[in-house]
Amino acid sequence: MLMPRPGLLFLDLTLLVVSGARMLEAIRSDPQFKDLVVIVLSGSPDAQEQAREGILGAQGCLDKSIPLWEFFHTIHKLLNTLWI
Repeated sequence: MLMPRPGLLFLDLTLLVVSGARMLEAIRSDPQFKDLVVIVLSGSPDAQEQAREGILGAQGCLDKSIPLWEFFHTIHKLLNTLWI
């Protein structure tokens, strides 16, 4: 049974086994996921800057250290920007 293709992926750059940047590189190398919207989650200012500049190949970046309510508010604004 085939699983439906996701339309959005939130990717934490701090993964235990493989780096999030390397995972994103693998995602982008697969033609099926080349246009998948990826939002990077990071607490690192350097990684956030790279994501904002498009270096990582993500459409956006969220700071993991912000308060939870602000995190969800930012996600809501981001989704409205991407799909409306």
